[in-house]
Amino acid sequence: MMILFSAAESLLTERDNEKKLRLSVIWPRLVTITDKDKKDLCILIRDSYEKRNNFVHAGNLMYDSEEEDIRILHQMLAKLISIYLLPAVWKNVECGTEEKDITQWTKYIRNIFTKAIYS
Repeated sequence: MMILFSAAESLLTERDNEKKLRLSVIWPRLVTITDKDKKDLCILIRDSYEKRNNFVHAGNLMYDSEEEDIRILHQMLAKLISIYLLPAVWKNVECGTEEKDITQWTKYIRNIFTKAIYS
């Protein structure tokens, strides 16, 4: 779970605070999982991130009963990485011509968060 969240944080919360909030808002708006709606995914991310925090900061153990949650998060991460690597969706974000792809990606992600929070 640690590696899954570290990768997702790198792609979705670079230089931002409120990581749990941002992950639970942005990530489900980018990927879909069969038989799970956005709200289910938001709750899964929020609760799993809390377990991750409890492991990191309090030493609480993670249990085998969380295997299904980890499987879903793994699928979500694979889809997120695919979106990042195939930039047809996000590459047209307004940026100066000299700005690199990562700047476009960051603007795309921040726009998703802003729309979700303020719409």
